Amino acid sequence: MDTSRTEALRSDAVDLPPSPPGAVGRGPGPMVEAQYRTLVEGAFDVTHRVRRDGSVSCASPSWTRLLGDGRDGAPPRGIWELVAPESLEGCLKAFATVFSGSPVFHLGVSFVARTGRHVRLVGSLLPGVVGGRVEEILGFYRDVTEHHEAETRLEMAVRGAGVGLWDWRIPSDDLTVTGGWADVEGLPSQGTRVFARADWVRRIHPEDVERQRVEVARNLSGATDYYECELRLRDRAGAWVWISDRGRVLERDSGGRPVRMAGTFLDVSVRKLAEAERDHLERAESECLAKSEFLARMSHEIRTPMNAVLGYAQLLQRESGLSTRQREYLDTIERSGEHLLTLINQVLDLSRIQSGHLPLVVSDVDLPDLLLDVERMFRLTAAEKGLSLTVRSAADLPRRLRCDGGKVRQVLINLLSNAVKFTERGGVELRATSISSGGVARLTFRVEDSGCGVSDEDTARIFEAFSQGEAGARKAGAGLGLAVSRQFARQMGGDLTCSPTPSGGSVFRFDLEAALVDADGLEPAPPERRVVGLKAGQPSRRLLVLDERSESRTMLVRMLGSVGFELREASSTAQVTEALRDERPDLVLVDWGSPRTDGLRSLALLRWGDPGTASPPFVVVGTGVGDDERRLAVEAGAAAFLKKPLLEAELFGAIGRIVGLEYEWTSAPLPATSTPPSETRKASAGVAPEERDAPAPTDAAGPEVLPLDVLLGLRAALENGYSVAVDHQVSRAVASNPRLAGALQDMAAAFDYEAMLRVLDAVTGG
Repeated sequence: MDTSRTEALRSDAVDLPPSPPGAVGRGPGPMVEAQYRTLVEGAFDVTHRVRRDGSVSCASPSWTRLLGDGRDGAPPRGIWELVAPESLEGCLKAFATVFSGSPVFHLGVSFVARTGRHVRLVGSLLPGVVGGRVEEILGFYRDVTEHHEAETRLEMAVRGAGVGLWDWRIPSDDLTVTGGWADVEGLPSQGTRVFARADWVRRIHPEDVERQRVEVARNLSGATDYYECELRLRDRAGAWVWISDRGRVLERDSGGRPVRMAGTFLDVSVRKLAEAERDHLERAESECLAKSEFLARMSHEIRTPMNAVLGYAQLLQRESGLSTRQREYLDTIERSGEHLLTLINQVLDLSRIQSGHLPLVVSDVDLPDLLLDVERMFRLTAAEKGLSLTVRSAADLPRRLRCDGGKVRQVLINLLSNAVKFTERGGVELRATSISSGGVARLTFRVEDSGCGVSDEDTARIFEAFSQGEAGARKAGAGLGLAVSRQFARQMGGDLTCSPTPSGGSVFRFDLEAALVDADGLEPAPPERRVVGLKAGQPSRRLLVLDERSESRTMLVRMLGSVGFELREASSTAQVTEALRDERPDLVLVDWGSPRTDGLRSLALLRWGDPGTASPPFVVVGTGVGDDERRLAVEAGAAAFLKKPLLEAELFGAIGRIVGLEYEWTSAPLPATSTPPSETRKASAGVAPEERDAPAPTDAAGPEVLPLDVLLGLRAALENGYSVAVDHQVSRAVASNPRLAGALQDMAAAFDYEAMLRVLDAVTGG
């Protein structure tokens, strides 16, 4: 051995007292001791000798380099000061074993250097016997600090990423798996565990076993570069955890047979849950879209023929030679159609609210007038049943609000109608209060009755569409009123709830938010008017009507022709092209129709058809169920969009505004023949002609009562039970007899037809 190197090693050694004679074996002499030190220091990374009291009697130069003990005159530390806390317990047990006379092999221990760094050593401990007694422990170590730190970093990275590692020794079928990545049954929170692979497979969900086996087999055979599979493993609580498992064959023997396969797996339960929720939302959206499309199509199919029915009824109302009975029949047809459309709109409104496609129609509303109007509707109905009806408003209730007055009115009507319907004695009270702050009012309406009440079970059910409580099932109705009302309330920033009263009745609480309006007064509603013709001196106007349905097209042509327009019909895009080539119309009416693609082609033709000819303005007529029709019509350049069924005032108003026309209007009723009202009433009731009473007094149709056509129309609407028709006829009666009309309004929306008929009998002498 190079003596210079030996001396250098010796000079780096800690200056410790020499070992007593016989410390190792029989105690070598000084020369033997020097040779021993040289041999040991050259053969091992780190060595030390530790006495029973824990002091280090001798250590190799590498001990000083690693731990810093003995440098710069610093006194050497005892072994128990050097051992890191995480290794202390294991080191104590190992030293106890060696001092009892047995060696310890493969000991891993961490020591703390002067710098604070943890140094990882792996080695063996041997007993140093003196006089038959173990006086020292001889330690022989190898420095594995860097390797240990690399493993620690890898473990931390793996655990931080939530990744598990597995290593499959195929010949022995042993599977080593890391823990700490997921809460899987049988895995430790840290470290590794070795499984028999069959035992691991038993933890896989039965539905995933075969799929996993096939994917593994494909990689083992070399068919794929990687094995990859998503599967479920049972966790410690017995639930299933989704993992993404991925790996590949790393070693094969000389015959090409796989001997080792390794990989990773990642907990993807959160992602799988998010995917399931996304799929659920997509299915719900798809179902909602399908429902909306179905409702839109059905609405179109119903509204289009209804447009013809109501249109022809309006046309026939213009005829002057009709008998009173014929006018009654026409009025019944017209109002029945309007009532049917009201029911359709309720269903569509509910669907559109739930899908978020029914916007609020906000306007200035006179709240006291709205409450008075609602009170009048039910005053006589309640009186006929012997009930009291009280409407109380707080002193600070704001007069004017900006909100959707139509929806507020509809909710209050639904609540009062139900309260009166289900109350047999006592009364009904509507109380309105508000709290205002920052230009916003929080309104609360309480409708309390002394009726039969609502059970706890029914309280949750009555707000569901097409559902009724036990009492409601015995009454007529579709079970939509409360469902729609609650949706309206929530759309307006409030809610609709129900609770019992101490007396056994019910309290419905309806609240909403609305903006305060400072301006005074409301514009009065314009009186109902009817177009009778074009004003004299205006140029002739040519209109083109495009509708593939002949009945709807003919109805529009006759309605417009009765006013004085020149008309041409078209049932297809080809006929539109021909009409545009022959003569340019002043306006085109386009039915959205079916199929929609034809309607779109027609709109494109009207907007971009002939570059050398100015395109005429056009108006689109559709169902207006969703935003799709209106949006596409506007994008195509339509001057207006009208909703079916067409109302004369809206149709003529749009045409006049677009082409610059003025009309002759009248609010007077159309002429009718003088069939006695008593005969009409009896015939409508199914009474034989010979059983009819004598005609009523001739002054019954005078202006001081009501116009004859209003009387007949109102009676027909009452006898047929059409509430929309009743409202319409009563509104027509206001100009002739405001007092009587006000009394009739109180009963109109309450459906108290018998009371209203008695009022008509009284005023007509019938």
